[in-house]
Amino acid sequence: MARQMRPKLVFAGPTLSQGEVLEVLEAICLPPAVQGSIIAAVQHFDPSAIVIIDGGFQSEPAVRHKEILWAIAKGVPVIGAASMGALRAAELFPYMQGVGLIYRWYRRFAFAPDDAVAVLHGPWEVNSAPITHALIDLRMTVRGACRRAIISAEYRTRLERAAQALN
Repeated sequence: MARQMRPKLVFAGPTLSQGEVLEVLEAICLPPAVQGSIIAAVQHFDPSAIVIIDGGFQSEPAVRHKEILWAIAKGVPVIGAASMGALRAAELFPYMQGVGLIYRWYRRFAFAPDDAVAVLHGPWEVNSAPITHALIDLRMTVRGACRRAIISAEYRTRLERAAQALN
């Protein structure tokens, strides 16, 4: 009798689509993590690992720290990157593993604002299509443009302030 493999779970969308996930990892793709998602997923799937990329925050409470710690205590590694995953991984270091530039940024700047990675998006039924861009992406883009003398420092500051006001 063949032993059934425990699945890997990925909570993603809008910053990473289901298709992009499945190009690099055999996994079950789930909508952005919200309060209760991790507990329900562990109970339903008995996963070998959980990756949190995106999380909801608009219409439902955000994924809670305690449920991530609960999954880790159950022996399920939880990895975070990119958006909500990077934020939670930085907050839960050293228990939750984080990867990527945004994770490292949150580890370095402990009081960085949560809204820097927020991306408004449509429902899961339309693949959580992004409606906005993360402020951190805009900041990195305009700062790069300023370094290359494409825009002035004054204009960079004005763009960053305008984006922050809209967020």
